[in-house]
Amino acid sequence: MSIHQGGSKYKNMNENKITKKVIAVLARTLEIPVSKVKTDSTQKSIESWDSLAHLKLVMEIEKNFNISFNTDEVFSMDSIEEICRLVKKHLA
Repeated sequence: MSIHQGGSKYKNMNENKITKKVIAVLARTLEIPVSKVKTDSTQKSIESWDSLAHLKLVMEIEKNFNISFNTDEVFSMDSIEEICRLVKKHLA
């Protein structure tokens, strides 16, 4: 996974839109209702967010935002808040 900047169509997304999109991607990837995912949800609070689902989630986030995470970032992505922080960082 190499690091590159997000696509230009995502650069103007505000924090709220990023969070909503991350939640939607996570819900779709983990096959759970969006209503079950909150901004303070973590890997520990979502039963289906196991190691295989985590890898799928990372790939979907990268694809949906046109960004790439480095290995350290992938390992730190244990909450919605952290994922949103990293997406925002890559889109800056």
